[in-house]
Amino acid sequence: MIGYKGGIRYAAYADQNEIEALAALMTYKCAILDVPFGGSKGALLIDPSQYSRDEMEMITRRFTLELIRKGFLSPSTNVPVPDIGTGQREMSWMADTYKHLHPDDINYVACVLPENLSIMVVFRDVLKQQDAEFSMLLKNFLGQLNPALQFSELSNKKGSHQTRVLR
Repeated sequence: MIGYKGGIRYAAYADQNEIEALAALMTYKCAILDVPFGGSKGALLIDPSQYSRDEMEMITRRFTLELIRKGFLSPSTNVPVPDIGTGQREMSWMADTYKHLHPDDINYVACVLPENLSIMVVFRDVLKQQDAEFSMLLKNFLGQLNPALQFSELSNKKGSHQTRVLR
């Protein structure tokens, strides 16, 4: 089975279509970078600013418990990272909850990727660099599906090739 990578977000405006699209986008990003992960994304439809720290901890731990029970969170299957409305604090609670449910799993800390993990910072930076090129490729593809879209020619930083971009 392939592992999955993607963010966990807490946002008052999250919806299923958006989350599924973001999971697909992460799959494409990982494929372009030859990273051996599929994409995933999870969200809770809540506004974190409306809850106390203790309430957020209870919400996060319960969410984590449900993810683990359904097989959606473990070091070998799905490794979430912080996204909108979440951070290292929530990732720490998730890892701690996983550890309490799987005390013999010496890899429990690998069930999440906190913001400060150096390999994650490198991966995030590579994704940011590739994101612009990926967006151009995606827009080019969409333009081929709908030729009515307006395009202009732009050259990349190195000037070695041209890419069509939506205006």
